[in-house]
Amino acid sequence: MGYWKPDKKIFDEALKQLGIDRTEALFIGDSLRDDYHGAVNAGIDFCYYNRAGRPIDADIRPKYVVHSLMNVASLLGN
Repeated sequence: MGYWKPDKKIFDEALKQLGIDRTEALFIGDSLRDDYHGAVNAGIDFCYYNRAGRPIDADIRPKYVVHSLMNVASLLGN
């Protein structure tokens, strides 16, 4: 694609390819540097996959935090 996270363009292109709006997306990632900042800059909700239970700086505010990917389904609700 020619872009790398956290560049907003890669997130915009992914939304375009999926044919969805940013309000319909939830980005799940394990990097607060690349994944979190990229998703936030693109206006996409972010779920931090914090499998190691690392502390999160106060200025970093993911919408969700999970320690297991098994917990993601409970966030989505039907």
